[in-house]
Amino acid sequence: ESGTYTENVVWPNSYTYDKVGIQLLGDDRETTIIDGGASGSVMHVEFVDSTSYMSGFTLQNGEATDGAGLHLSSSEMTFEDLIITENTAISAGGGMHISAVAGPAMQPHMSNIIIRDNDAAQGGGIYHSSYHTLFMENSIIEGNTASAWGGSALHFSDYGNLTLTNSIIRGNFASNAAVIYSHGISNVFMYNCAITENVGSWAVYGMAYTRINLNNTLIADNIGGA
Repeated sequence: ESGTYTENVVWPNSYTYDKVGIQLLGDDRETTIIDGGASGSVMHVEFVDSTSYMSGFTLQNGEATDGAGLHLSSSEMTFEDLIITENTAISAGGGMHISAVAGPAMQPHMSNIIIRDNDAAQGGGIYHSSYHTLFMENSIIEGNTASAWGGSALHFSDYGNLTLTNSIIRGNFASNAAVIYSHGISNVFMYNCAITENVGSWAVYGMAYTRINLNNTLIADNIGGA
């Protein structure tokens, strides 16, 4: 039902690996809002399988060390039609933090996601590490800020991989880093994307053991470099 719900959701609220086919559906992402009350991650999802699904929410006003909007751990579920906005992480992942324990890579899928106006020391929009391969399409990552080193829009490290399709990265700000930052055995693939009007030391920066493959992707009107 539409409305604003002030809470910090741990979903599901147990620490076992039997979370199968769970559905969380909001009426509309513009009107169904989960507000974190600046007292932790808005939503923490852990050990959820690929048959689970979430759609139709705004996640806002989270404040946490990592993953203030969405903290996704060791999960492969699908997310669609979300807005993740105005969240602040002290360390990593203002909008979203993605990680997993060592083992086979998890493969979460996201479509039609807006990640906007979030802030962190690293990974203002998304901080992604440790044995996840994120598939994201038809999404917008804009207006996010990294105040320290590493990725105002996207930060990837330590087997954190991305395939991004038909998406826009624009208007993000990195005070001392790249807009898209990748290091430590990470692979970033982009197809039919635009990286525009961002501010940072570089638009795209890859360090040791990183592979970045940009296909039909526009990089334009950024302040810094590429």
